[in-house]
Amino acid sequence: MISASALNSELINKIAQDLHKPPVWRLWLSIFMVMKYLSYSISRRFVS
Repeated sequence: MISASALNSELINKIAQDLHKPPVWRLWLSIFMVMKYLSYSISRRFVS
């Protein structure tokens, strides 16, 4: 069985590696926000 301290250090290492490279969900979230903003501004332009 894996000890808790070894599991913790492995988790910390994984988090540190994830911090160095940008996570995919954050990329998709930013793309989604940009698309939402663009569609909002376009709809505002057509309405007015």
